[in-house]
Amino acid sequence: MIGATRVVATTEAMMIAGMIDTIVVMIIIVMIVIVETTES
Repeated sequence: MIGATRVVATTEAMMIAGMIDTIVVMIIIVMIVIVETTES
């Protein structure tokens, strides 16, 4: 039981971390696009 819950918790933590990474990357891309459009 303990091992199973630990695996589930780790998977959830990895999913949340992956979501945060994706959001950060999206924000960076949006910022780059805004800078590029305002400069040109």
